[in-house]
Amino acid sequence: MYQDIKIDRQETGSKYRNWSLLTKHAKIGENKRKARLWFEGDFLNKAGFSHETKWHLKTSTDKMLICKGEDPDYRTRKIAGSNNRPIIDISGKNVPFEVGIDVEIQLVDNNLLIVEI
Repeated sequence: MYQDIKIDRQETGSKYRNWSLLTKHAKIGENKRKARLWFEGDFLNKAGFSHETKWHLKTSTDKMLICKGEDPDYRTRKIAGSNNRPIIDISGKNVPFEVGIDVEIQLVDNNLLIVEI
Protein backbone atom coordinates (compact mmCIF):
# COMPACT_ATOMS: atom_id res chain seq x y z
CA MET A 1 0.00 0.00 0.00
CA TYR A 2 2.83 2.40 0.80
CA GLN A 3 4.73 3.53 -2.24
CA ASP A 4 7.25 6.18 -3.16
CA ILE A 5 5.77 8.85 -5.32
CA LYS A 6 7.33 11.57 -7.32
CA ILE A 7 6.16 14.96 -6.16
CA ASP A 8 6.85 17.19 -9.11
CA ARG A 9 6.74 20.87 -10.04
CA GLN A 10 3.17 20.60 -11.30
CA GLU A 11 1.89 19.42 -7.92
CA THR A 12 3.89 21.81 -5.76
CA GLY A 13 3.91 24.89 -7.99
CA SER A 14 7.66 25.30 -7.65
CA LYS A 15 10.76 23.19 -7.33
CA TYR A 16 12.41 25.83 -5.16
CA ARG A 17 12.20 25.98 -1.39
CA ASN A 18 11.41 29.00 0.75
CA TRP A 19 9.20 30.85 -1.71
CA SER A 20 5.97 30.41 0.23
CA LEU A 21 4.79 33.29 2.40
CA LEU A 22 3.30 30.89 4.93
CA THR A 23 5.87 28.53 6.46
CA LYS A 24 6.42 26.72 9.73
CA HIS A 25 9.41 24.85 11.13
CA ALA A 26 9.06 21.60 13.04
CA LYS A 27 11.23 18.75 14.27
CA ILE A 28 10.50 15.12 13.53
CA GLY A 29 9.62 13.55 16.85
CA GLU A 30 9.19 9.98 17.97
CA ASN A 31 6.26 7.92 19.20
CA LYS A 32 6.57 4.22 20.00
CA ARG A 33 10.01 4.17 18.34
CA LYS A 34 8.62 5.51 15.05
CA ALA A 35 9.13 8.89 13.41
CA ARG A 36 6.28 11.34 13.99
CA LEU A 37 5.32 14.73 12.57
CA TRP A 38 2.81 16.67 14.63
CA PHE A 39 1.73 20.26 14.11
CA GLU A 40 -1.30 22.23 15.14
CA GLY A 41 -2.99 25.58 15.60
CA ASP A 42 -3.16 28.87 13.74
CA PHE A 43 -0.76 27.79 10.99
CA LEU A 44 -3.25 25.16 9.82
CA ASN A 45 -6.20 27.58 10.00
CA LYS A 46 -4.28 30.20 8.00
CA ALA A 47 -3.36 27.54 5.43
CA GLY A 48 -7.04 26.61 5.04
CA PHE A 49 -6.72 23.25 6.82
CA SER A 50 -9.39 23.75 9.45
CA HIS A 51 -10.87 21.14 11.78
CA GLU A 52 -12.52 18.22 9.89
CA THR A 53 -10.98 19.21 6.51
CA LYS A 54 -10.42 16.06 4.44
CA TRP A 55 -6.87 15.48 3.19
CA HIS A 56 -4.54 12.83 1.84
CA LEU A 57 -0.79 12.35 2.01
CA LYS A 58 1.72 11.81 -0.79
CA THR A 59 5.29 10.94 0.13
CA SER A 60 8.62 10.42 -1.56
CA THR A 61 12.00 9.61 -0.04
CA ASP A 62 12.74 13.27 0.75
CA LYS A 63 9.43 15.14 0.96
CA MET A 64 5.79 14.94 1.96
CA LEU A 65 2.79 16.64 0.38
CA ILE A 66 -0.46 17.05 2.31
CA CYS A 67 -3.24 17.64 -0.22
CA LYS A 68 -6.77 18.84 0.52
CA GLY A 69 -9.63 16.65 -0.52
CA GLU A 70 -10.01 13.02 -1.41
CA ASP A 71 -8.09 10.92 -3.91
CA PRO A 72 -9.14 7.31 -4.56
CA ASP A 73 -5.48 6.23 -4.73
CA TYR A 74 -4.69 7.48 -1.20
CA ARG A 75 -6.13 7.07 2.27
CA THR A 76 -8.40 9.99 3.14
CA ARG A 77 -7.97 11.54 6.57
CA LYS A 78 -9.52 14.44 8.49
CA ILE A 79 -7.91 17.26 10.42
CA ALA A 80 -8.22 16.34 14.11
CA GLY A 81 -8.48 18.60 17.15
CA SER A 82 -10.99 21.45 17.33
CA ASN A 83 -11.93 24.61 15.44
CA ASN A 84 -9.46 26.65 17.50
CA ARG A 85 -6.75 23.99 17.49
CA PRO A 86 -6.67 21.85 14.33
CA ILE A 87 -4.09 19.03 14.43
CA ILE A 88 -2.20 16.98 11.85
CA ASP A 89 -0.44 13.92 13.29
CA ILE A 90 1.49 11.63 10.93
CA SER A 91 3.68 8.75 12.09
CA GLY A 92 5.39 5.54 11.15
CA LYS A 93 6.13 4.58 7.57
CA ASN A 94 4.35 7.70 6.32
CA VAL A 95 7.20 9.91 7.59
CA PRO A 96 10.23 9.65 5.26
CA PHE A 97 12.51 11.57 7.66
CA GLU A 98 14.65 10.37 10.57
CA VAL A 99 13.78 11.29 14.16
CA GLY A 100 15.34 14.64 15.13
CA ILE A 101 15.44 16.11 11.61
CA ASP A 102 14.27 19.73 11.24
CA VAL A 103 11.67 20.25 8.53
CA GLU A 104 9.94 23.20 6.94
CA ILE A 105 6.23 23.10 6.19
CA GLN A 106 5.23 25.40 3.33
CA LEU A 107 1.85 26.32 1.91
CA VAL A 108 2.19 25.69 -1.84
CA ASP A 109 -0.84 25.85 -4.15
CA ASN A 110 -3.22 25.15 -1.24
CA ASN A 111 -1.24 22.06 -0.24
CA LEU A 112 1.34 21.64 2.51
CA LEU A 113 4.83 20.69 1.31
CA ILE A 114 7.18 19.30 3.97
CA VAL A 115 10.92 19.26 3.23
CA GLU A 116 14.08 18.80 5.28
CA ILE A 117 15.84 22.05 6.23
